[in-house]
Amino acid sequence: TWTLDLLAERMQRRRLPGMPALILSAVMLLALGGANIYLLVYSLQGSGTLTGNLISSGALNIGNSPGNLVIAGDLTQTATSSLNVELGGTNPGVAHARLQVTGSATLDGALNVSYIGPYVGSPGDFYDVITYASRIGDFATRTLPEVALTAAAA
Repeated sequence: TWTLDLLAERMQRRRLPGMPALILSAVMLLALGGANIYLLVYSLQGSGTLTGNLISSGALNIGNSPGNLVIAGDLTQTATSSLNVELGGTNPGVAHARLQVTGSATLDGALNVSYIGPYVGSPGDFYDVITYASRIGDFATRTLPEVALTAAAA
């Protein structure tokens, strides 16, 4: 559970005991209506649980190369948003980033996927990078890394 306060256009961040850190990079968040959290600009990065509905117009960077982010609520990605995911293997939340949305995911904007370090995916590898109870829409653009081709697969 995170407590986010907006004071004079400056974001305050408080971590509750036992919770992993989320990094707010020049982010302006507004908590309106009690349950909604608005990511307006720049980025939110980290692992852990964010309780409430997230409406993102900025960059959502899952994990800390890699990690698992749970949104206990709904996610809305606007046309200006990006979901940035790093892959370092096929184990979700451990070797590659994973976003888990317990409610509805409304998708738009960009999905950007990149590799961590020397890792390169192989044909047939599967990456469970986002889960949700239901989905509306899809990403407008996708930037995906190249897959390694072996002599047997070519």
